Amino acid sequence: MVDKVLGSMVCGVRQSVTLLLLMVLFVQGGWVAQAAAAEVLDEEGQAVTFQSDLLEFRKETGQVLASGSVVLQHGETHLSADRILWQNRLRDVVADGSVSLQNGAGEATGRSLSYNLTTELGLLEQGAVFLRRGNFRLGGAEIEQYGQASYRVAEGSFTTCDGLIPDWSFTAAQVDVKVGDFAVARHAWFRIRDYPVFYMPYLIFPVKTERESGLLTPRFGQSSKRGASLSLAWYQVLDRHMDATLQFDYMSRLGLGKGLEYRYLLGNNNLGSAHLYHVSGFSGEPDLHALDWEHAGSLPGGFYLSADTQHVEERLFLENFGKVAGEYNQDVTVSELWLQRSFGGVNAVLRARYIRDLAAPDADPLQRLPELNLNQSLTRLGQSPLFFGFASSLVNFDREQGGAGQRLYFRPALAAAIRVGPWLDVVPELAVSQRLYFSGQGDADRLLPELGTTLGTHLSRVYSLGVDRLRHSIEPTVRYSYVPARDEGHLPFFDGRDRIAGQNLLEYALATRLTLRQSGVDGTPQYRELLFLKLSQVYDIAVERGHRESGEKPLSSLRVELDARLAAWGQIGMDAQVGMHGDSGLERMSAAVKVNRSETDSLQFDYVYRDQTADNPKTEYLGFMVQSAVLAPLFVSLEGRYSLQPGLELEKVAAAEYRGRCWSLFVEYRHRPDDEQIMLGFELSGLGRVVF
Repeated sequence: MVDKVLGSMVCGVRQSVTLLLLMVLFVQGGWVAQAAAAEVLDEEGQAVTFQSDLLEFRKETGQVLASGSVVLQHGETHLSADRILWQNRLRDVVADGSVSLQNGAGEATGRSLSYNLTTELGLLEQGAVFLRRGNFRLGGAEIEQYGQASYRVAEGSFTTCDGLIPDWSFTAAQVDVKVGDFAVARHAWFRIRDYPVFYMPYLIFPVKTERESGLLTPRFGQSSKRGASLSLAWYQVLDRHMDATLQFDYMSRLGLGKGLEYRYLLGNNNLGSAHLYHVSGFSGEPDLHALDWEHAGSLPGGFYLSADTQHVEERLFLENFGKVAGEYNQDVTVSELWLQRSFGGVNAVLRARYIRDLAAPDADPLQRLPELNLNQSLTRLGQSPLFFGFASSLVNFDREQGGAGQRLYFRPALAAAIRVGPWLDVVPELAVSQRLYFSGQGDADRLLPELGTTLGTHLSRVYSLGVDRLRHSIEPTVRYSYVPARDEGHLPFFDGRDRIAGQNLLEYALATRLTLRQSGVDGTPQYRELLFLKLSQVYDIAVERGHRESGEKPLSSLRVELDARLAAWGQIGMDAQVGMHGDSGLERMSAAVKVNRSETDSLQFDYVYRDQTADNPKTEYLGFMVQSAVLAPLFVSLEGRYSLQPGLELEKVAAAEYRGRCWSLFVEYRHRPDDEQIMLGFELSGLGRVVF
């Protein structure tokens, strides 16, 4: 390795001493001429081979003197020079003239070289060192290695750029470099190409090749809401699978922020992160804090745990520190824990869900703490056409101001799969639902039968496209479901499951698919769905017959679902509901268009529409994101969310980055309804990013 080879140089030897030593030994007696190629064993029994024009060997001292196109091979080390003196007992080498040393770690070149494999001390004169990991390059009049991966360069330079004249470099009277840690330069100049830009009497910068604990690059910023800001962060490696970041943020208008983030990756694919952040307010600004935890992974005994929790005391925290739209303007935080395990065909889920309304602190949301679900999907009974399954749950509903209670729900179901002719599938189903309530208003129960039948078919045709195949399928389905009408006014009301009586519904849907089959590289077939389109609607017979006086219409909205991936680089998705009564028209829509030609060229449009309801105003906005490398090495991105309703702005972001071979410059402008930010910065390859 270069670091070990250079680390074994004999410190303090100069080129004049090297030449004198070679000349004296050459004229002394006791030397025996050998062939131009030879091999000796060092004191540790490792082979050292030589090739040269002239080779001399001294048996008494174990010295080898080679001259003329000398090549020395020792393990992975390949050393070439005009003259080389090898002292076998000391495992010491002195090389002079066109020195080149190579191995798996990198390369060192220079005018003269001396090192010792035992002491790991040495010196390279008028030389350069290149380390492949990190692309680190050192050059100088003298490069001394005084320990493993530790160098001292006199009148030298440091860079991670290629070329005789690098795009950037640091030159200094002295540079101390410890690879994997930091470099310290004294009387340093930062140069762009060959021109000095600014002078620093003392400079410390990271020289990281792997995950290392240490101070991260400071971040500076300016915001209309936060004011001038400075962020300092310490990164700490705790274990191979754990790390943490301690963060301090000074914000002139808001206060002092302190954050701690802990990340882990444990056995059984258990991974997660926890983040705590607290702000001590300045000049009357309130103290704010937030805590979140995300986790997913397997536990002993076949259990699987997932968590997505967030605790925010005030909405102001998200307004000030939310990073994206939908976060900084959210009104509700939801925390959930899931513990799941399968017992044969039965799936058990223990769930806890806590909601906090930030827009109305006095609100009292209904909490589900906890909820236990036991479910079994329809499973064939032996070889018969019958299937059995069930759904059950036990929920504890909790409110601070009453309305709390427990509900036990159990619904066993029996179904059959019947093929009528070659094209029609009939699935009749019979179920019984039982609900038991325990609340402060008294206990109650309701037992109801449920009947249903589903009719469906699958029509398809395959088209030949040379070696490929295209399948077009049409899948119409009709489902009828009936639950007899019963008075449920005496039952508590927690959610939609508490009012299921009196259902008489006819649901129908039509789906079509285009599926492409292609041959993979190894000849195995590969399938890709090009198009999925589904139309569905519900007809409420009970409303039509006047059995309910809710003011509802019998014909529901028409739901349209679309997922088109006609090209591997593009996708169109839509989910919309269109009203069928009067001039109601479009009721809601979520649509997205995505084009990804490469990692650096992409386009995405999002459209969201919600019609006005009794509970919510009309909302309509358009979002887009564009990333382009057409002007490379200038990379640009634009992102925006625009409300199509007057009086409401969302977010606009514009960014540009110029990427050189070993550096980049970037600028970002971000505008929100109550905040405006401009960030400038640069990045030097191997040293990190600095943001102003």
